[in-house]
Amino acid sequence: MGFSGDKMGPKTMMSKFMAVFFPTICVLMIIIVNSFSTSIGNLEEELIRDREMADINYISDMLDEGNWSLVGTSLYKGDKLIGDGTRANAWLEPFYRHENKTETNGYVFARCSDKNLKWVGDKGTGYQQGHYIRVAGSTKDADGTSLVGTYIDKKVADELDKNGVFSGPANVNGVYYYCLYKTLKDRDGIVVGAIVVGRNVSALDKQENEFMSTALVTIVTLLFFVTLLLMFIVVLWNDNIDRIKNYLRAIGSGEFPSEPLVLNSQDELGLMAKSVNEMTAALKEKERIGAELNVATDIQANMLPSIFPAFPERSDLDIYATMNPAKEVGGDFYDFFAIDERHYAVVIADVSGKGVPAALFMVIAKTLIKNFAQTGLEPKDIFERTNTTLCESNEAGLFVTAWMAVIDTERNVITCVNAGHNPPLFKKKGGEFEYLEIKHGFVLAGLESVKYQQTEIEMNPGDRLYLYTDGVTEATSEQLELYGEERLKNYLNAHANDSIRDILHGVRSDIDRFVGKAEQFDDITMLLFDYKELQEQKQQEA
Repeated sequence: MGFSGDKMGPKTMMSKFMAVFFPTICVLMIIIVNSFSTSIGNLEEELIRDREMADINYISDMLDEGNWSLVGTSLYKGDKLIGDGTRANAWLEPFYRHENKTETNGYVFARCSDKNLKWVGDKGTGYQQGHYIRVAGSTKDADGTSLVGTYIDKKVADELDKNGVFSGPANVNGVYYYCLYKTLKDRDGIVVGAIVVGRNVSALDKQENEFMSTALVTIVTLLFFVTLLLMFIVVLWNDNIDRIKNYLRAIGSGEFPSEPLVLNSQDELGLMAKSVNEMTAALKEKERIGAELNVATDIQANMLPSIFPAFPERSDLDIYATMNPAKEVGGDFYDFFAIDERHYAVVIADVSGKGVPAALFMVIAKTLIKNFAQTGLEPKDIFERTNTTLCESNEAGLFVTAWMAVIDTERNVITCVNAGHNPPLFKKKGGEFEYLEIKHGFVLAGLESVKYQQTEIEMNPGDRLYLYTDGVTEATSEQLELYGEERLKNYLNAHANDSIRDILHGVRSDIDRFVGKAEQFDDITMLLFDYKELQEQKQQEA
């Protein structure tokens, strides 16, 4: 399990956050400020229009009661002359008073003809006079004099004739005003003039800018603290990720931390920490089981005879045996030993179950068989006493399949007994290996008071006896095919005259080729006994 990179490396979560978050924040700020500014502008314009309409109504009501009327160029409200386009007759005082109170300019225009109207100033910067002349109001020229006698822009005048109301900016001697225009009608509904109110746009802009500056500072401050909060969260995440990484690195190096991984987090990282702890516990359990299986393997290896030749003082007896445990250790075992100068025993067995319990049960069964055999008992009696003893304390419910033979080298016979085990293969001198079928008895440790039958078979110099466990014939290929008894017999006969060591290693190699990459699920145990022909015997026969 490998890891790369440090906390603030270019590929860490923090650097990715920095690379993505800040450009996003900048774009977001631009969008927010732009939208906010547009919304404020629209809202401000709408509020100005509402305010100025109220101002128009106020100014109209402020003037004397009566109907509007136009006599020549003189505009009246009732009997009151509002103005005739001259400064001398312009009514100014109420408009100045209103301006001082509300900061809203107000003035009144009388409708006139288009005759003699002209452009004022340059056509690129000035305006074309329209048919409304200023007769009263508070707006003054740059020198402080009243603007009575000036005209409305022609475009505005045309809009007023068409719609009766108009709003928009106006340039008054270089100062921009936002104005609202409304026509005045006499009692017959004829337009006789217009009343206008306006507010200084630059002053409004200043207020808007101040408001926008305050809002922008507020937004930036809020985003700053949000950024700090998110950075704190990312730093905490990064720290938690480093803790997880270091914890997994320790596990990957084979060191299990003594304490579980604890994160002060209830999010996905907290769930990951919980999963890591569960995985660690599973790995510890697996390691414990692995250690247990290693102990079982060692028990098996140390209990099985492994010195060859088995009986160096007997040149006519040759034995070779192998046991290859599976990943899950079972209870296979073999044994060979001398009972006396003329009797020799061979045993092969398979204990049910896996792990240390099976290995320990194997030790007990192997010890009992050997101890009873060395008292001189017959093979059937050895199995009967072993079965009785094993049944007395078999709380785990294990059992043993076993096959045993005692060779009498003076009488040239073997006396064998089978407790539910696979039949061995026997080869007579000059013949082929054949399965040796004798009566099967029940397994050992399976049922009390079981009786076993033994069989005597003639065995002469030149004969061979091959014993095995079901791990040989039940070896399974990737295609789920069993190695089988027939394939085993064919291999033995094809190599019948090889040395016993070469035969057993050859069988194992043939099994490996057959199963391919399939996993081994059971122990593979084999024993080959060779009753060798001595040289003098060969000479006598010759």
